[in-house]
Amino acid sequence: MRSEETVPRATSPRYEVGTLRVEVIAGKAAGSSSVTSERVSIGSADDNQVVLRDPTVSRYHAEVSVDRGGLVVVDHGSTNGTFVGQVRVERAVVPPGTVVQLG
Repeated sequence: MRSEETVPRATSPRYEVGTLRVEVIAGKAAGSSSVTSERVSIGSADDNQVVLRDPTVSRYHAEVSVDRGGLVVVDHGSTNGTFVGQVRVERAVVPPGTVVQLG
């Protein structure tokens, strides 16, 4: 006879994000920010919501959007990458307050 066991399931924390605020904390654009409720595009091209004039940032470098699990960071095939900590990411779900480095 087999005994029934309760196996805990790992779950990701859920974050309720009502407003998305992206703030530049280093470089020439430090202090600039963008506030929205859905998504922020980041890059060196003028039609991004956050424009970074840095030679290591691609024209349409990355995007940050709101998801039920937190914030979704997507790299758009940039040359120099998008990093969460020391890890280069193509797509990552991160909690609010996470520092993301471009270039």
